[in-house]
Amino acid sequence: MSGGILKLGPSGHVDDFTRRNLPPFQQWPELRLDRPEFQYPEYLNAAVELTDRIVEKGLGDRVALIGNGRQRTYKELADWSNRLAHALVENYCFVPVSWPRSLTRQRSASR
Repeated sequence: MSGGILKLGPSGHVDDFTRRNLPPFQQWPELRLDRPEFQYPEYLNAAVELTDRIVEKGLGDRVALIGNGRQRTYKELADWSNRLAHALVENYCFVPVSWPRSLTRQRSASR
């Protein structure tokens, strides 16, 4: 941040509507991200962090979602989201910015 203006890094999203419509920086909440658990690389795939990483840590059997009388584990959520990502790319021409490692492994194995 320089002179009170936050410079956002590049985005992987093709649709930039949200970014273009952010409120002025002065209206943002104070972001206290100096704790060690908030230290992430400059570029981050949130879907991988919120599903695949949990499974990699051995916590895949824990409940991730509860709704409509059902529960889904992190493993089920990771598997479902990876299948959905493949369908969007292969059938509907969505453009991924970078493949999560789990998708890369699955694509390599299926060829």
